[in-house]
Amino acid sequence: MKTLRSRPRVPSLFRTVAIVLFLAFVLSIFHLANLRRDRFGLHPPSDNEVSEELPTGGSDVENEEIERLTSRIRVLTPKGGHTFQQLKQLESAWKPNKNAVAPLTVIILYVSADGLERQLTSMAAQSARPKAVWIITPSSHAEAAATRVVRKMDDNRVMVHTVTEDEHLGPFAWLKLAQRATTEHIVLLDNGVVPGSNYFSNMLRIANVPVYSGAAIGSMGIVMNFRGQNPRLTCFFDHVHGDRPNHDGGTDSLLPEKSRPVDMLNHVWFLRKHWMSLLLKESRPENHKLPLSFLISFALKYHANIPSFVMPTALTDAESWGDIRNGPIQGATCGILKREFANNVVWKKYLHRGYPLVAQQKAWNQITSRVATFAVDGIRQAKALVPLICKMSHVKEAMTHVIVTGIGRGLSRDGMKKLIDNHSSLCSVTIYDLDILDGPYFGLPVEDIVNIVTQIEHGLTRIVQYTKSQAIIYIKDEDEDSYGTQGFAQAASKFAESAGIIALPSTQVPHVMWIPDLPIRALRQWNKPELQLHIITQSRLYSLTRLMKSISSAYYLGDKIRLTINMDRSADRQTIEYSQAFEWLHGEKNVHFRVVQGGLLPAVAEAYYPAHDEDYGVVLEDDVELSPFWYVWTKYTLLKYRYGTARETTQRMYGVSFYGQRAMELPLPGRRPFFPDQALEGHPFPSRTPYLCQVPCSWGAVYFPEIWREFHDYLLARIEDWNTLKFQNVTVPWSRSNKWRASWKKFLIELAYLRGYVMLYPNFEEFVSFSNNHAELGEHIHLKPGKVHNVSIFQVPIMQNDVILQQLPKGSLPLYKSLPILDLWGNVTSPEEIIERGNELHANISLCSIPEKLTYDPKDLLCVDEEEKARVIEEARILAKKEARMYRKFKANLLAKANATVTHSPSPSPTTTSEQNTNTASLEDADGADKQ
Repeated sequence: MKTLRSRPRVPSLFRTVAIVLFLAFVLSIFHLANLRRDRFGLHPPSDNEVSEELPTGGSDVENEEIERLTSRIRVLTPKGGHTFQQLKQLESAWKPNKNAVAPLTVIILYVSADGLERQLTSMAAQSARPKAVWIITPSSHAEAAATRVVRKMDDNRVMVHTVTEDEHLGPFAWLKLAQRATTEHIVLLDNGVVPGSNYFSNMLRIANVPVYSGAAIGSMGIVMNFRGQNPRLTCFFDHVHGDRPNHDGGTDSLLPEKSRPVDMLNHVWFLRKHWMSLLLKESRPENHKLPLSFLISFALKYHANIPSFVMPTALTDAESWGDIRNGPIQGATCGILKREFANNVVWKKYLHRGYPLVAQQKAWNQITSRVATFAVDGIRQAKALVPLICKMSHVKEAMTHVIVTGIGRGLSRDGMKKLIDNHSSLCSVTIYDLDILDGPYFGLPVEDIVNIVTQIEHGLTRIVQYTKSQAIIYIKDEDEDSYGTQGFAQAASKFAESAGIIALPSTQVPHVMWIPDLPIRALRQWNKPELQLHIITQSRLYSLTRLMKSISSAYYLGDKIRLTINMDRSADRQTIEYSQAFEWLHGEKNVHFRVVQGGLLPAVAEAYYPAHDEDYGVVLEDDVELSPFWYVWTKYTLLKYRYGTARETTQRMYGVSFYGQRAMELPLPGRRPFFPDQALEGHPFPSRTPYLCQVPCSWGAVYFPEIWREFHDYLLARIEDWNTLKFQNVTVPWSRSNKWRASWKKFLIELAYLRGYVMLYPNFEEFVSFSNNHAELGEHIHLKPGKVHNVSIFQVPIMQNDVILQQLPKGSLPLYKSLPILDLWGNVTSPEEIIERGNELHANISLCSIPEKLTYDPKDLLCVDEEEKARVIEEARILAKKEARMYRKFKANLLAKANATVTHSPSPSPTTTSEQNTNTASLEDADGADKQ
């Protein structure tokens, strides 16, 4: 029988010390873990971290599966990627399970029986065992050899498929087969690659981390850097045998310490199953000449914005490597690719299709100035756009990209480059060739129209995403049903919130050569301003016809304009019929007919009222005539000063005049000639600069919505007072307008003086303007007895040839702060001076204080003493009551006198009496009918 020995008792003091030491050890481990988390950036985001947005496989327009399964995920990552240890700490949606099969299909490209046996041995040893292993063989002979190896390995997960190359798919035939996989993930193994036993497990974890779930990943890859026409390849190795990576001419070999984007992956591709169809979109026969490494990464990036990333491995743990074989496989691959690129025309062509190299994308991400992209479909559009493209390329700190649709559409990248070089050798642009072809090669619909439009839309979309373009410019001709234009429009619409979409008629491109002058904030808002064009007419058909002809002949740059013809009650039949029949091709047309005669003042006030703060108004009387370039001037000035400059800077600008002033009408002695260049003499302004002036123009101008609304409210209040109490006494000092009676302009002058508001005026040679007033007799111009109707003092020449940039100082509109300011009498002044003058008048006419900021509300201008106002109203009521009593008394006296006259009149004859009775009966009948 065994003797049982009791354990010796441990002294209590020793036991206590042991517990304390154990707790200290646990705490130290916890502390080290925190230090490690801090070291690898696995703590909550701080200011030292950067926010990176990685696409997770944005969808192709015709691939609903990709649209459903991919999304854009925004995460915080340490700047520059993750180390191997950091990757292990990231939270992943995939959890390893020893007893479960990994959702993974491995596809091996058969090379030799020896290499295949090592690969299958590796598959069996994986900690994350794949659900299926497919071996792709190119022939029946290879299939037999592979089958013998499979039988020897005795693994029922392994299947052998034979895929012979055909003319259509070539080496992509096996990728088509890969679409039959039932697992979420697919691994492609090339050239006998033998992964370490933990490689699949590591990559599955990474592929299911949110920041990498939309990226193709591997552990070997290449980055291309161009110096002139020759690329230098930076090759990232999976691991190193020997002291350091090899260096070959034109290559740099590195070990990736952190995850990083690459231009192509090599030897191992870790992909998602629903991406496989994207690879087939590049299965043209000519693409058989492309390196598989490049084509896989290109197709994913180009068609779904899926990037390629290399992941670091543990240098001392071979089981984490993507290829555990001894040998410089990646170095050899880099050397081969370097030599191949020098002679591979197809590869170079593909880079021009808009594949963004990592080095380029890094440079684009650092650009803070403007990026403009021109989309060109065919040689005709190219010839129209080349001058604008070149001028845009000269803008400092800007990038200009040009996208052509390819030789199949009439113009290749080389053809575009030749056109640009012929125009100017100084144009610096980047050209991309979408290389659009007809046919079903891309997995798109067979119908040519849909195919072409979809390809163009898709190609432009991707390049705009890569380049982060802020303006997209293309040709849109109404008389041409261009597939290219349709594709451009569909792609551009996706960027309406982030970029300016500028669609121009080809013949009007010469009139927008000022586009490069606009800041990017203005280009982004190209389509934001809307315009209402209001015509006021009555019975001057000849004048109206002349005006409408000039309006129809103008250049509208592809924009839509709302036209309204406003007719007063007394309009004649010819004017009404002409207005109804007039054909307007540039937007919506309305005809408005007043049922009560109103005159000019209400006609103007009621014509335009802005719906929002981007809704501008032009109000024209029918004796005005416009230049073909009036809208060009309007668009340029609005974008420059309303959308290219901070609103608070131009907040007192209330409009843009089409008419160049040649007379000042407000001096008290009377109208006097005005010459802007003479007025600017002695001041630091160019003689032909546009200028700001407080005088409103009624002979052609665009008015701004905020101030017009304020004017509308001010006008209503002033007219109401004018027609009743006349309690408000607004007198502009030394202004002839105080004597005007039925003029809307009188009240706008008052508001402009009180607020310090200004209007922009053109100042071209010989008073050349964008509008002219023929000053024909009518509502606002009357012929006084004894006076000759002299219209020469009003009329100016209309701009018939586009000399806008030619005559502007330095060929562009000056900055707003560089514009001279003139007061109501044409004297150069300052913004501070006109504001101070308005404040002085404000203090004299209104009891309300002056607001610190503009509110575009006239209430503070018309504040009166309420007690005094009540007293005046009461006096007016008493007076009205007294007048009413006097009127009733006067009426009663008249009736009494009339009755007395009837009483003393002679009696009527019988005949007369009979007739009178008959008449009386008739009146009584009528009266009765009225009562009924």
